[in-house]
Amino acid sequence: MNIASVLPAWRPAWPIISQETRDRVSAVALQCLKEVGVSLSMKLIVSAFVATPAGFTVLCLSFWIQCAASVALHSLRQWTPFPETTAWLSAASFAILSAFDFQNLIHETGHAAAALMLYQNPRPWIDIMPLFGGNTELYKNGLSKVGKALGPVATTFFTVAGGPGLAIAVSSTLFAIGMAARQSHPMTSKYLLTSSMVDFLHHIYYAHSAMNAEQWNLQHDFVHLSVFGVPPIAVMIGIVSIPILIGIGFYFRKSQNSNLAVTVNP
Repeated sequence: MNIASVLPAWRPAWPIISQETRDRVSAVALQCLKEVGVSLSMKLIVSAFVATPAGFTVLCLSFWIQCAASVALHSLRQWTPFPETTAWLSAASFAILSAFDFQNLIHETGHAAAALMLYQNPRPWIDIMPLFGGNTELYKNGLSKVGKALGPVATTFFTVAGGPGLAIAVSSTLFAIGMAARQSHPMTSKYLLTSSMVDFLHHIYYAHSAMNAEQWNLQHDFVHLSVFGVPPIAVMIGIVSIPILIGIGFYFRKSQNSNLAVTVNP
């Protein structure tokens, strides 16, 4: 007699997970791993420029909040009827909790790079305050050869403008890449677009705050730039125009491609 034929069939104590559920869980896990990996890389780089225990605490808390938000939002994306909305929310949480500090580091790096190019041994020191901003200190020990060629006034201008200039240039590039990748890489596109827009809005707010700041608060980039004849309102208009112009450019490019397709295939 076959013993297996008389024994009751084994059944699992829990219901068998459907293939659809497994696929959804795998999709959530993969997206979370990617997002957390990029976030952790950014946090580790930024941590090298955080000088205070309070700053490290905020940095660590923002990372763990980012991890929790990533799991929650990507899970909602799989099990709610509004996947696009939750996808944009996921990208927004990443932009605020992870990319924001890294973009502040890019801003301060612009100041430091300009100082290294234009001054002799400026020894720039970057201090990032997570979720708040950053600061760059340097020593003006004399002008470099490039600085002497430009003159002291232009040297100061380019050192001050180097921070917002580099940050806005990087965000503009990311915005353009995000627009180009909307069809081929829709989720990556959302991350790039939201991160760049958060940086644009941050710099618009920063420029606006210069309008209410003390006139000689030269530690404020846009107050300092106003001394050189660059008013904050002009900066705000310029930043607002960047995503608009890029969007118009992609619209006309899409229209031209559509017209070309109609011409080739009448």
